[in-house]
Amino acid sequence: MAEWESLRAAVPDGKTGATPLAVLDVHKPFLCDIGFNPVPMCEHCQEGGYDGDSVKWECETYAVIREGLT
Repeated sequence: MAEWESLRAAVPDGKTGATPLAVLDVHKPFLCDIGFNPVPMCEHCQEGGYDGDSVKWECETYAVIREGLT
């Protein structure tokens, strides 16, 4: 979560930062309690479509945004 927060804070304000911020917000990680070991998952991405299971974070979309901003 700290990596996501750090990258989001580094996005410049204004019109050029609006799209990356929106994409980052959609692909925000959350902790999924799987047994005794919480696993970060993407809040948006699903394996096998919208009815599938969440994708482990970091998802491909986050990785593309990160590469474009760093």
